[in-house]
Amino acid sequence: MAGATVSISTSPYIAMGLALFYDGLIQILAGLFELILGNNFHAFIFCSYASTFNFLSGVIDTSVQYKALNVFYVGWTIFTLAMLIASIRINVALIIFLFFFFMSTDGLVTASYFLLWDQNMSCVGGAVGIFTAAIAWYAGFGSLIRKGVNSYFNLPVFILSPRSQAVLTEESTAEVHEQKI
Repeated sequence: MAGATVSISTSPYIAMGLALFYDGLIQILAGLFELILGNNFHAFIFCSYASTFNFLSGVIDTSVQYKALNVFYVGWTIFTLAMLIASIRINVALIIFLFFFFMSTDGLVTASYFLLWDQNMSCVGGAVGIFTAAIAWYAGFGSLIRKGVNSYFNLPVFILSPRSQAVLTEESTAEVHEQKI
């Protein structure tokens, strides 16, 4: 949607295979694994965002498509705002950056469809979406990389939850105790 590598007027079906596989199937699986681990919040997030797909392929009138997509993206903007509020005690990388910029991306795309797909607004939304994707990768790697477990360092994500801080403190204490032995 940013028009960085492919013209914005090109059909989005070029990337549909990747979107259905990575954004659909893999996120559903990640959500199910999070559910098995007992992390309901992440399970809900993964499964919800993985369920988006092209539901308007049979509609020929583009103005109807744009109005329907406007309503669709308004719903996702509201959902992302709710997830932003629900994630306040997790970490700064996830809350402020990921959900705030994801909500901004949804808002800009919503505005572009409200204006019957204003391509300039869509490009801005796509550019913010690329930045949001980079933040999502960082937040994902920040939760995977653990000093002493699988890495020599931690990526700073600025954890806000007292419970998560206690777990990290216990891990750090265990590491110091192991080093003394």
